[in-house]
Amino acid sequence: MLNIKLAKREKRIIIIAAYVILTFILIFLVVSFFNKRDLLKKDIIKKEEEFHQITSLIAELRDYEKRSKDMGDAIARRGKGFTLASYLDNAAKATGVKAS
Repeated sequence: MLNIKLAKREKRIIIIAAYVILTFILIFLVVSFFNKRDLLKKDIIKKEEEFHQITSLIAELRDYEKRSKDMGDAIARRGKGFTLASYLDNAAKATGVKAS
């Protein structure tokens, strides 16, 4: 190893410099750790919000699908001779808008 003879004052300066450098390294590591942790928390909150929005949209989609099926069933129950014109004509007669 190197055999360098240093005075007491120089040894103290080197030790203090080493402590300062180590302190800055530790501070940097701690600060970066907390910054990463904060970023991860924000990401988790954002993903939870997206998840709730997706589940809400899925529920809405299922509701629309059910309504669509109900409408399709209602259309299928109509008679084969059903036409919009005859339906409107019968409705007009029933309400008294059109004379028989």
